[in-house]
Order: sequence, then structure tokens, then C-alpha cells
Amino acid sequence: MRKFLISAALVTATAISAPASAQPWDQGRHGWSQPAPRNAERQIHRDIERLEERILRAQDRRRLHPRDAVQLRREVNHIRQLFFRYSRNGLSHRQFVELRQRIDQAEERLRWLQRR
Repeated sequence: MRKFLISAALVTATAISAPASAQPWDQGRHGWSQPAPRNAERQIHRDIERLEERILRAQDRRRLHPRDAVQLRREVNHIRQLFFRYSRNGLSHRQFVELRQRIDQAEERLRWLQRR
């Protein structure tokens, strides 16, 4: 009898947990499937433009080697292409965070190259 009750309890627990495990992990609680902040597209576009201006200014002031400037511009162009591709249907929070990180990395690289 005891073995029967234990096996019945296991079957019940499995049956209850199966639908929960079939649900997507995120469920929108962590914001990844949520839309980006309201002014996210404007903010990303503005940051890309500022980064390009900073690269030009650094090159004009001879604080950045032309070869490094070309590589940075290539990075910025890649970020811009991603931005246009992502923003066709509106940015998700995940896409916004990815673009923000890429811009931050490019800005950090620009600062590092100027110090050399």
C-alpha cells in the first residue's frame, strides 16, 4: 500500500509540473520580450551620430591613427545596420540592450585608442 501511495504521489507531482515546465522561461518578467523604452530609437540614433562625430574629431586632432579610425567607423556602420534592421518592427528591450552595449564598447575602444 505504501509503495502505491508513493508512486501515486510521484505521478501527481509529475503531472502538475509538466505544464509549468512547458512554459517559456522569460514570460516577460525579465523584460526581454518587452518593448524598449519609449525614446529608445531616438536615443540609439543620437548615440551613433555622436560616436561618429567623436571619431572624426579625434582624427582631425590627430589623436587617432587613420587606420584605427577606419576600424572604428566600420564598427559604427555595423551598429547602424543592426539598428536599422532591429528598428523595422520596433526595438525590443533585448535589442536595445545589445545596441547599447555595442555602442558602449565602441566608445570605450575610442577612449583607449586616444590614450595610446
